[in-house]
Amino acid sequence: MIWKQREDSSYSYFVTIFIFLFLSLGVWKCVPLLLYAGENLVPNGDFEEGKKFPSGWGIEVPLYPGIKLLPSDPRYGKRVKQGVNLLWVKREEGGKCMLFLLNEKAPPYASISEIEGMTFASRMVEIEPEKRYIVEVEAKSTGPEGIIFVKGYRKLSSGEFQERYRAPLQFHIREFGKWKKFSRSFRIPFPEVKWVIVYLYAYGKRGKIWFDRVRLYPEE
Repeated sequence: MIWKQREDSSYSYFVTIFIFLFLSLGVWKCVPLLLYAGENLVPNGDFEEGKKFPSGWGIEVPLYPGIKLLPSDPRYGKRVKQGVNLLWVKREEGGKCMLFLLNEKAPPYASISEIEGMTFASRMVEIEPEKRYIVEVEAKSTGPEGIIFVKGYRKLSSGEFQERYRAPLQFHIREFGKWKKFSRSFRIPFPEVKWVIVYLYAYGKRGKIWFDRVRLYPEE
C-alpha cells in the first residue's frame, strides 16, 4: 500500500511538471501544425491504393455534372489511354507513382506532346472557403513540362458544378531524371467555392514525366 501511494505521487508529480512546461513554453501552439502536417485532402495522393489503377484518380470525372475534363476533340480520349500511355508504375525507392508517356504516337501527330498534352484528375474534395492552402507534388522528367491545377468549383441551382477559380503550379524540371518537390500556397477568394479538383497536366517536349506524393493541406 505504501509503495502504491508513492508510485501515484510520482506519477502526479511528472504530470504536473509536463503540464507546466506544455503551457509555459507554448508547446500547445505547435499541436495544430503537427496535425495539419499529416493531413492530406487529396484522396490517394501517393497513388498507393487501387487494383488495376489508382483509386480516386482518372482521365474523366463522371460523378460530377458539368465538369468536362477532356477537350471537345473526341479523338483526345482515344489518344490518352490508361494502361497504354498513362501508367501506374513502381517508384525506384519504393511505392508507386504515375507515369505519363508523351513520346507515344498520337495519329495524325507525332506524339501527344504536340497537341493537348495529358491530364489526370483527382476526385472532388470539399474545402473551407476563403482559407489558405498549400499544394505540393513530386515530379521527375526526361523533357516534358508539368503543371498542377487546383480548380475550385461552386454548385449551381441546377446541381451542376461550375469552375470559378484555378491555382496553377507550373514547374520546369532542369535536372532530368531526378525527383524534385514543388509547392505553392493559394487562397480562393470566393465564399461560394467549396469544392476543388486537383489536375495533373503534362505537355511540351516529347519524353516521360512521373508524378507522385500529391498533397493539399491547410496552411497555418
